[in-house]
Parts: sequence; structure tokens; C-alpha cells
Amino acid sequence: MSKLNDVLIGKRIRQWRKKRGYSQMQFAEVVDLSTNYLSGIECGKKHPTLYTFIRIVNALDCTADDLLTDLIPAARATGAAQLLEELASLPQEQYLVALTTMDAMVSAFKNSKTFED
Repeated sequence: MSKLNDVLIGKRIRQWRKKRGYSQMQFAEVVDLSTNYLSGIECGKKHPTLYTFIRIVNALDCTADDLLTDLIPAARATGAAQLLEELASLPQEQYLVALTTMDAMVSAFKNSKTFED
């Protein structure tokens, strides 16, 4: 089993915190953490306990999948569904450009030896 990527989890927490309009200081107060500890989590230097992680998820009003989507194979479907939802909200012309771009990227990744496991 691979080790959790604390940097990626922290980055997701920071993205969701900003999406919800919290400063780091405000959010630290909401989840009852010191600003330094929250900063450490967001930078991937600190690993939150499960209890702290649940408080963060609840305060952000998101799901654990939202924060772990790249780390849990079953959660990849959630990430793909979110991306499709975002694509569907675009105007038709932008939707087609995004779809064409992603199709080209997927083809390039499949044909590239650089990105093989």
C-alpha cells in the first residue's frame, strides 16, 4: 500500500478553504487548530489525525473524497464526475475546446513512455 501524499492532501485542503472564503486564521479558529498547525497541514509537513481530518472535512462542507480523490482509486470516479460537471457548465464553444484538449492530452499520455507506471 502506498504512503499517503500529505502535500497533495494539504493542497486540496487549502484549495477548499479558499473556495469557501476562509483565511487561514479564520479556518484554524473554526476547526480549533493553531494557525501554525493548519499551515503545516496545508504545506504537507503535518499529518492530521483522523479526528482532525473529519473536523476539516465537515467545516469545509465537502466529502473526504473531495480531499482524497487522487489518492484513492475508487475516488477517481468522483473526480471525473466533478470534472464532467464543470465541463457541462461551460458555454458550448469553451466546452468543445476543453474536450478536444483533454482528448489530445489523454492520447499523448497513452502514447508516451514517460508516464507509464
